[in-house]
Amino acid sequence: MLSLDAKTEAEFLEELGEWSDAGALALALNAGANGPWVAGGVGSPLAQILGCGPAAIELKTLGSRAHMVVVELLEAHSVLVRDPAQGASYVQPVSTLQDNYWNLIAVYRDHGRSVEPPAKAEGVD
Repeated sequence: MLSLDAKTEAEFLEELGEWSDAGALALALNAGANGPWVAGGVGSPLAQILGCGPAAIELKTLGSRAHMVVVELLEAHSVLVRDPAQGASYVQPVSTLQDNYWNLIAVYRDHGRSVEPPAKAEGVD
């Protein structure tokens, strides 16, 4: 979906390996013609990231590694989640994903919109 069908999920997994990271995914997406994609930690609300179009975000769950899902804004307060780990798609409120599962790592299209980097912790340079 993110590659506009230029590559399948299987092709990305073959190229990146099963356990990869947001930076590698952005580089692979930018190798196609539908960039520019950026990756990393963000301090903007999830709704702002979703305003840039479909994105990949990392979800955290207790007791397991974070994994990426593809998300797309459906309406002002809900998002379609395509989760390859579950092999399923489902709808979630944006606030539920942002407050309970998203770890602030995202891969999204940069359309020149202002997306804030994460805030630095106090006393950390």
